[in-house]
Amino acid sequence: MDVSGHADDVMIICDSLGQLEKCIDFLEDWAAENRLPINHSESGIIFFQGRLGLTLETPGTVLKNYEFKSQYQYLGCILDRRLSFLPHFKHIVRKTNFIHHNRDVAAAHLYVKIM
Repeated sequence: MDVSGHADDVMIICDSLGQLEKCIDFLEDWAAENRLPINHSESGIIFFQGRLGLTLETPGTVLKNYEFKSQYQYLGCILDRRLSFLPHFKHIVRKTNFIHHNRDVAAAHLYVKIM
């Protein structure tokens, strides 16, 4: 098991479903004792698949109020089951195109208003 955290975001990496269930129980007990709410709608579980492409759970399945997802955004990075970073790369391209387009529109508006 490996735990990583930053501010109010926590990522737990487990080797088995049983270990995951124990980690969830521990985390929820600790959060309750410390009066820290867990936002289940912004939480999720993702199984990273091995080289053979085997997956254990399908997206939409729920374990202890946590939904299994095919991809998840953690600290701004989109992780998918294969750790390919393709979804993250596509997201960055969309954001860059959006910013670039809006910059051009703003420059055109500025040019028209000055003249």
